[in-house]
Amino acid sequence: MLFSRNRRTPPLALLATVALGLLLISPLSLFEPSFQLSFAGVLGLMVWLPRWQGCLAQRPSWLRITGMMLFTTLAASLATAPLALWHFHQIAPAGLVTNLVAIPWSHGERSLPHS
Repeated sequence: MLFSRNRRTPPLALLATVALGLLLISPLSLFEPSFQLSFAGVLGLMVWLPRWQGCLAQRPSWLRITGMMLFTTLAASLATAPLALWHFHQIAPAGLVTNLVAIPWSHGERSLPHS
């Protein structure tokens, strides 16, 4: 049983279950770049971020925040780079730098009241 009140489901098992569920509904999604890139990006975040967080634990708050933004972008980029290269025949290394600006900016945009 995947969900239970008395135990914690391993995140990778949950990700695999979601992928399986989507593939049961639409098996050909496996061959679509959007499916592959989405699950590769999330997998990269789930595997690498917990390992990299430890090196930021004793740092000042501003460095932890900046470091986590960089590590988040790096983990997703590393995980999706082979697939992006395969499907689109290019890699966008500028994304590592632009995400350092785009992530805080998008958070600020979401926190502003909309009229």
